[in-house]
Amino acid sequence: MSDEVWTARVKLRAAMKGEMPRYHEVLAGMIPVHEFWGKHAQKFSEWWTRLPAEEARRTLSMPVDEVPVIFQGTYDLRGAYFVVMSAVNDQLRNFDKTGIKGDGRTAAELSFEEGLKVHRGAYLGGAFVKDTQADHFFDMCRQVGGPRLLPSKPRDHGTATSSKKEVLTSSAADSANERVDFAEIGSAETEGQSFRADRRLIRLVVFRYMFDKAIRKFQADTHEEEKDGTGQPSSS
Repeated sequence: MSDEVWTARVKLRAAMKGEMPRYHEVLAGMIPVHEFWGKHAQKFSEWWTRLPAEEARRTLSMPVDEVPVIFQGTYDLRGAYFVVMSAVNDQLRNFDKTGIKGDGRTAAELSFEEGLKVHRGAYLGGAFVKDTQADHFFDMCRQVGGPRLLPSKPRDHGTATSSKKEVLTSSAADSANERVDFAEIGSAETEGQSFRADRRLIRLVVFRYMFDKAIRKFQADTHEEEKDGTGQPSSS
C-alpha cells in the first residue's frame, strides 16, 4: 500500500470520527453525549414509527454519485485514495453480484448493509422501513455517534480471543485511534475482502446522509406539530 493512500485513509477516518458528536448534539443542543438518547430517543423513535412508509423510504435515499462529491467537497479527498474510494463506490452499485460476504461487525450494520440497494442511480435503505428492522435502524442512529467510527464485532467472552492479526496504529499516525485489521487495509488473504474497511466507510457516509435527512425532517415536523398541535408528522 502506498504511503499516499495510507495517509489519506488515516486523515479521512480522523475527519469522520471528529464529526461523531454532532449526531448526539444536533438534536440535543449541547447536552452531553450520554444524555442524548435518554432525552430525545423516545420522541425521535415515536416520530419515525408514525412516519408514513413512503415518506420514510424517500428519506432513506441518496444519489450514488453524491458519495464522491462528499469525499471531495467535505473531506478534500484527492489523488490515489479518491480513485480507490470512487472504485469502491462503483463496486457497491452491484454489491449483490460480487458474492462478497458481509462486511459489517454489528447486527445493525449488517442489517443496513444487507438492506441497502441501488435503483436508478440511488442508494435506497428502504429495508429499514419495515417494522422488523426498526430496532436496527435506531441502533445505527446511536452507532454513528460513536464511540468508535467502525465498531468491532462484539467479543464472545466465552471463547478464546481471535488469532486474526491486528495492527494498532500509533496516535501520531492515526488520530482517530482506531484498531485496523490487516484484512481491512490492504493485506487481506483474499482479494474480495481487501477493501472491507473502505466499503464500511462508504456505507457509513450513506447512512449519515440518510440520518441527516431524517433529522432535518424530524426537526421540521416537530416544529409544525408544536404550531398546530396535531402530533402527526408532516406529509410534505
